[in-house]
Amino acid sequence: YTSDMALQKVIDLGGMNQQILGNRRFLDIYMKPLRADYKIWGQYRYSVTNRLLTDDITMFYSEKDTPFKSVEGWQDLTSGKVVFYEFGDNHFFINNYSKEMAEIINQIVVSQLEDKGVK
Repeated sequence: YTSDMALQKVIDLGGMNQQILGNRRFLDIYMKPLRADYKIWGQYRYSVTNRLLTDDITMFYSEKDTPFKSVEGWQDLTSGKVVFYEFGDNHFFINNYSKEMAEIINQIVVSQLEDKGVK
């Protein structure tokens, strides 16, 4: 997996800022941790366990990047509830939907605090 391949993958996913692409120095800085992330991701192997999470899960995903069929399995990993939110049209939907996502997260945190009697 070459640096050029990793860069092309990020571009294809929709996550590359054109200003960074135009500046080789910043591109090199940007790509170093990204390559490390892809290396770690490539080494990960899921192992099935009989233990379930007990917490609720909130899942943000993009149907065009990772279809619901690929993320619905999270329901099998917890005895809590799983709520799915579909956003955007590429892997980096957070860049365009951060406000909406933050509102959802804030609602969840406030609700959990209220359930515990914290005001």
